[in-house]
Amino acid sequence: EMENGKSKGCGVVKFESPEVAERACRMMNGMKLSGREIDVRIDRNA
Repeated sequence: EMENGKSKGCGVVKFESPEVAERACRMMNGMKLSGREIDVRIDRNA
């Protein structure tokens, strides 16, 4: 889906443990990357 002509983008990161993944999500969610706020979530299908 695109908003204002810009791609939302997507990325996948693997972590050593669920605890580390949860911590990374809490720390990174809402941060700015290249001037845009990022939405970080756990992929429950992984």
